[in-house]
Amino acid sequence: MKQQKIKLLSTLLLFMAFLGLHAQEFQYYTPVDFTWEGDYWGNKAVWKGGDTQNTYQVGGINIHVELLDTFQMNTTPDKTSEFNNFTRTNTFYGRGNLAFQIMSLRSGQNVCLNFSFQKPIILEDFSIYDIDMLQSSKRPFATFLDSVFVTASSLLGEVPLIMSPVSSLSPLIFNGQQVKAQYQEGINGDLHHDDPAGAIKINSEYPIEQFKLCFSNGSEDDGMSNSQAIKINKFTFREVVGKISGQVKDRKNNEVLPGFTIYLLDLETGLPVYNKDGSLMTAITDLEGKYAFDVLPMGKYKVIEVAKSGFDSDNDIDGVDDYTIFVELDLNQPESHGNDFYETPQTPLPVQLMDMQVTHLKDALYQVAWKVAVETNNEKYIVEVADDGYAYQAVGVVDAYNHHHVSYRYDFKHRSNTPAFYVRLSQVDFDGKRTELGIRKISTVVDQSITLFPNPVHEQFTISWANPGYTQYEIRNPEGKVLLSGYIPEDVVSWQISTAELPESLYYVVLSGHQNTQTIPVIKQ
Repeated sequence: MKQQKIKLLSTLLLFMAFLGLHAQEFQYYTPVDFTWEGDYWGNKAVWKGGDTQNTYQVGGINIHVELLDTFQMNTTPDKTSEFNNFTRTNTFYGRGNLAFQIMSLRSGQNVCLNFSFQKPIILEDFSIYDIDMLQSSKRPFATFLDSVFVTASSLLGEVPLIMSPVSSLSPLIFNGQQVKAQYQEGINGDLHHDDPAGAIKINSEYPIEQFKLCFSNGSEDDGMSNSQAIKINKFTFREVVGKISGQVKDRKNNEVLPGFTIYLLDLETGLPVYNKDGSLMTAITDLEGKYAFDVLPMGKYKVIEVAKSGFDSDNDIDGVDDYTIFVELDLNQPESHGNDFYETPQTPLPVQLMDMQVTHLKDALYQVAWKVAVETNNEKYIVEVADDGYAYQAVGVVDAYNHHHVSYRYDFKHRSNTPAFYVRLSQVDFDGKRTELGIRKISTVVDQSITLFPNPVHEQFTISWANPGYTQYEIRNPEGKVLLSGYIPEDVVSWQISTAELPESLYYVVLSGHQNTQTIPVIKQ
């Protein structure tokens, strides 16, 4: 009893120390299931008889599982149990689990499974069943008393785990991060492998990168069993995600600077970064000069500022490269803020841009329109596009009028496989000097706020959207031919359209506005 109290006190002190030293607010990505062979969904991790290690990729994270068998007690096809089975997936316990089976010659000969996660995660409901005292015959020396012990760690050190029974009627004995079956001499304590009374679940309240599960017979056991197993079910985890943010400012007056392009590179590969949601990490500073990249895996990054005409880069927060900031996200710093760039304005520009809009006309056809208040010594405009926000390619050149208060339009074609692409407008002086005027981000994703009712339609339908801005509609057949069209007042958010003249078929409704164009399928019955 005294020894148990000392162990309990040690665990409590560890937990309190962890809280005191490493208290941190972490953000987690959506839950991901790790499943075993035979399950009906997920990664279906396979562990064959005799395997000692495997690496599985789940939710974009490599998970390395290694068998630690110092005493050579793991069962294999060459070293089976008395029931002629062994450690593997999709076996005597049924589908979708790992049967972890071992033997013993004396007490305390544990065999462990070590889970190493490529990125820090939080563990949710790692469940183990069939923790019991098996007595396979009437001979006392045939008993095996199950004992399971778990540990976890991260960059911050050892991480306490929460171990709890699945059933309130559990006969299991808990001691810190160890659980064992009750030893009742002369009584068969064997439980069915699906009985929650012999099951536990393990959770981590704080992020972990290593998780080790050790299985052995208890100290009270005689240690002479040749068959005992625990059933390891699928488990859930959530990856720790972080954020990088900052501002672009005028060095002279500390005013914020909107319209600057910032993008993110992976420091190790040098490739553009996509976050956990699959979005390319390219941003344009908003009206407050701010940018932000969120839902990022822990790792090392380079924040790159794109040079903008009309400004000279003066400095940035790390003081090394005026256009680059190095950031590392880890459990010590899961979010990095204040990654600021500082600029100095150049002399007045030859062109003063008043407005710039990009409109989706149809299919892959877009139109960029802009107005200028002042035009001096201006030879031409260049229109460029980029899917990633920094590798721009020219799609057109427009000669300048060199008049004040002039409007321009230019139609171009562009097909993009990304959720958005970027349009950049620049001007070139007669002496060859080039100045960037503006960048617009164009979404290629359907606006989910648009509703069309009824669908299928008979005589007419109503189409609604969240915010005013759509000014024209078209109804096209599957070949793209426009069958009906009309104009919509700019201040409305709902419009009725008649389909009485159309035969029964599939059609596409195209809504167009100053900022966006959306296509919605509709069936006429």
